[in-house]
Amino acid sequence: MDSEFARGSQPDSPNESQDWVFEYAFIARDQKATYHVEFVRRRAQGGPGEFGSVFVWNMHFSPKETRRLTVQYRIPMSMGLVPTEKDANSGFGSGVFGEEFLHIAQLEMAGYITSTGASWAKNVETATFKLITKPFEKYFDRRGIGEEADEEMDREGAERFNSSFPVRHPWWFRKIEPQGWEPIEGGVQWKYEDYKPKDSITVRYYTTPFPQLPTEVDALMDRFLKQLGQSESAVVQLGRLKQVLLATYGKEPEDQLVKTFVSQQLWYESRRDFSIGSLTARQKTVLEKFDERIAAITQK
Repeated sequence: MDSEFARGSQPDSPNESQDWVFEYAFIARDQKATYHVEFVRRRAQGGPGEFGSVFVWNMHFSPKETRRLTVQYRIPMSMGLVPTEKDANSGFGSGVFGEEFLHIAQLEMAGYITSTGASWAKNVETATFKLITKPFEKYFDRRGIGEEADEEMDREGAERFNSSFPVRHPWWFRKIEPQGWEPIEGGVQWKYEDYKPKDSITVRYYTTPFPQLPTEVDALMDRFLKQLGQSESAVVQLGRLKQVLLATYGKEPEDQLVKTFVSQQLWYESRRDFSIGSLTARQKTVLEKFDERIAAITQK
């Protein structure tokens, strides 16, 4: 019997980066041998032939022979800029909350295709998928929006970048699919029985314009204030921006304009048990910095 193995995935939303995400198989082995793996391009078809790029290798089995096959991968991440609206066709709206930088996120994603297993003779008796996220998320927090500093860019590039991403260490959120996972130490896990592989596993990390650090609050507020018209009150609009910040923590906004804005965002989840006292120390200091800036403008 010959064995064929294929992996490859593409973002399933038209609003996301259209770069392919590939899982590169670089070694396949069992107790007896290490196999020569070939990368093959082909015309994608339906069913088991749906993949246009595959890794293949030959294995020969004696009658009723069982082997434990180990396959290792290097899985790169795809990056792109995407809107944070639940419905990308809704547009950015008007006024200060129509500013593009409040609606755009840097997306970093990786995926694992499971559906190649659907071509096997029978369902999989048991399957466990573990996704270890903690090391990347720790690095993500430390790295922020990117590793490149202003001094490493030309002036025009730095100005353009800072206009889109005024905050270097933003609050981020993630989306993991499919549903049904459970938290484990360092990540998440799916467990199945009598499993017919279908849904791909994907993890998406989105950045927002909102700061995690109090030292970066001014950068956001300065960028926001640049968009105000002469007839718009800085105090009123910054108060609304503060409500958006609180919405990232789970507080339902009181202002109808803000409520409309956050209800369209992928990141928004209202918490019925929200209280200022439940915020982390860092979140409280960010909020205090907001209040200090608003108070300083009010006193002018």
